[in-house]
Amino acid sequence: MKLNRGGLILSAIYAAISIPLILLAYTNPDFKGGYILAQLANAPAAMLFTYLGLIPFVMRHPWFNNIPVFFLINLVLCYLIGWICSRVARR
Repeated sequence: MKLNRGGLILSAIYAAISIPLILLAYTNPDFKGGYILAQLANAPAAMLFTYLGLIPFVMRHPWFNNIPVFFLINLVLCYLIGWICSRVARR
């Protein structure tokens, strides 16, 4: 299976931005500041879930409402956006 270059580039950009934010969130002694940094890293998936009206579902399931799951969802979301952009650019 060959992966799309545009999707991989956008996913790498997201990972390069969000991994330092998540690490700073976990190591920040200030709880409020760490919470804000973690929310910045999870913003794309949170916006998608808010738009689709899935926030009550996410809040009811604690296994779903955590940073690593949101990170993986954001990676897939960024890959799909990069794939769509590269397909549009080829036409």
